[in-house]
Amino acid sequence: MKKLLLACSLLLSLPVFAKTNVQGNIELSSEKGVERHYYHFGVQRVHSYSSIAYRVTNTGTTPLNMIRATIGGTNYGASTNCRTLQPGERCSFRIDYRPFFEGYHTGRFTLSFDQDSHIVVDVSGQAVR
Repeated sequence: MKKLLLACSLLLSLPVFAKTNVQGNIELSSEKGVERHYYHFGVQRVHSYSSIAYRVTNTGTTPLNMIRATIGGTNYGASTNCRTLQPGERCSFRIDYRPFFEGYHTGRFTLSFDQDSHIVVDVSGQAVR
């Protein structure tokens, strides 16, 4: 029972030690098309956790409707609160890196809106023991 409690307490404490960086703002409109970004998580330990957050602003004159959000690559996850962005409105997304194995890892996050507006963030990181 003590081992189970210890394991649960370690798992529950992971977000407390998570490192979240706020990368900045991305301005998007139907006129811009594809907005590309890159982020390198650096070197971190296997089973550690870090994330990067972005804020998106619709700088155009028409609403942008989110179609899909995808993340590719092992050891990466993503979340977003973006749905429909009226002109001037903001939303955000976060990309998480949680490596389970040693090595260099790459991934790609894509946030697609109607009117051929997309945000692409290529990510990479290296995990060591």
